[in-house]
Amino acid sequence: MVDSDGHIYRQFLCRCDCGNEKVVRLCYLHRGTTKACGCLRGKNGITHHETNTRLYRCWQSMKRRCLSPNDERYRFYGGRGVSICSEWMVYEPFRDWALANGYTDELTLDRMDVNGNYEPSNCRWVDMKTQANNKRTNHYITCNGVTKSAQEWSDISGIPANTLIFRHTHNWTSDKILAPVNSQKPRKPHKTDKYKSDIISWFQQGITKTEIGKRVNIGRNYIHASLKRWGII
Repeated sequence: MVDSDGHIYRQFLCRCDCGNEKVVRLCYLHRGTTKACGCLRGKNGITHHETNTRLYRCWQSMKRRCLSPNDERYRFYGGRGVSICSEWMVYEPFRDWALANGYTDELTLDRMDVNGNYEPSNCRWVDMKTQANNKRTNHYITCNGVTKSAQEWSDISGIPANTLIFRHTHNWTSDKILAPVNSQKPRKPHKTDKYKSDIISWFQQGITKTEIGKRVNIGRNYIHASLKRWGII
C-alpha cells in the first residue's frame, strides 16, 4: 500500500482471538502495538486506565525487548529467540498474574531459566540483587556439589568475586577456591626472624642498627624494617 505521503508499507489481514478480522500494518505487528481488533477497548479507548503505572511499563518493556528489533535490548531477548506467551500479549492477564504472585514496585520481572520465555511457569518477581545473580553472563562456580554465581559465593565467603573467578578459571580445587585469602600463601619467615631476640636485645643495649647488621650479616635497612615490624621502633 502507498499512503498519502508516498510511503510504501505492507499490511495483512489478521484474525483476532474474538473472531473478527482486521487489516493491520506489518510494522504495527512487529512493534506489538496492535494486539486486538479493538474488542479490548472501552468507550475511552482503554479499559484498565493503568498506562501510567509501573506494572504497565514493565509489561511494555517486556514486549519491546522481545518484539521490537529497534529496541537496544532486542538482541539479548527477541534476537536470541526469547518470546512471550500468547496470554501475556494482553496486559490484563499479565497484571492479574503479577498481583497474584507477589508483585511490588520494588521488584523486577525475572526469568528463572534465562534461556526460557516470558510465561507464568518461568517468571517471578525478585529484587535487583537476585536478578543480577541470575544473569546469563554471570560466572558460575560449583563447590562441593553446590552451584552459585561468583557474587553469591562472594557474599557467603567474604572473598572478592574477582578473586573467586580467578581461582576457578585457574582450576583451583573447591577447598582452595573458598579458602580465606590470607591463608593461601603463609608469609615466609624473614631472614631477620631467627635473630629476633638477639637483634632486639642489642638494639635495646644501644648498639646501632649498622653494627647489628654486621653481626648477623644483614643490611641496616632490613634491621630497621624488622624492628619496626616487631613494634620496637
